[in-house]
Amino acid sequence: LTANTHTTAEGVVCPVESSLAKLISFGTLGGGNEASTIASEASATAGACLYDAGMPSPHPATSACRTLLPALSRALVCPLATFEFRREVACALWNAVDLPTELNCTQGNAAAVTVNAEAVQKAILTEIILTSPNEIARALTTMLSTLDSDALNSSLYLIDHFLRRLDSTTQLPKSTPILFEEVGLVDALWHICDNDSDESPTAEIAANILDDFYEQEEEDEVDESMEPTSSGGQFQFHVPSTERIPEGGFNFGATAPLQQELKVAPPMGRGRGRGKVLPAWMQRQNLL
Repeated sequence: LTANTHTTAEGVVCPVESSLAKLISFGTLGGGNEASTIASEASATAGACLYDAGMPSPHPATSACRTLLPALSRALVCPLATFEFRREVACALWNAVDLPTELNCTQGNAAAVTVNAEAVQKAILTEIILTSPNEIARALTTMLSTLDSDALNSSLYLIDHFLRRLDSTTQLPKSTPILFEEVGLVDALWHICDNDSDESPTAEIAANILDDFYEQEEEDEVDESMEPTSSGGQFQFHVPSTERIPEGGFNFGATAPLQQELKVAPPMGRGRGRGKVLPAWMQRQNLL
């Protein structure tokens, strides 16, 4: 396992990380179940090595990112990777992105350490997504439809951090929300929310993403569905249902006189005999 070595920018030799990266690559070769199993175990080990990534260098976990992140990112988008292998890869990447628990125990200037760690976290997210933006977004979004909680949670947490931590300074061809929307993220998030009955934290994160990044687009779609459209010089309103519309539609252009179609009742007086003609003697009495 330690036959090959890798030297980081700090000059530290890391043979374990270099060997793990090579073992992870076995899962991208389509070599069968044995190769995939080896790659999955290597990915799980890499995730353990990256658990405290984000601490300022020369922290070992942060230094290991230089070697392990490219191997894990390429594995995530590989079409030959099995589901079990991609699940371990997603978990390992989430370990690298999640801020380390050591930050809560840091003595001294904790605020400065946290800011530094967040900067490292953003750099890790940027390196992952720039591997292949569209493919990374598609791979993570696809895993949201799985019933495997580990794969689902890791992928959703990564997507949440990509959306919230990466801004316009990231060298992406389009904004992160649009990038994920184009690969079907909105539908995947609604699927999570619609199929959750326990108000789980996973569904809450999915709902928050919809509210924070895609709520306005949903409102615009509803507004557009209610706007009239012009066709043949006439306005047509979108009707939700046609069950109560008679065959052939309503005849609003009738030219027949209204009196011929409607039977107008005579004026209604008060009491019995309303609408009757009064006798002559009653008319004369009224004149007196």
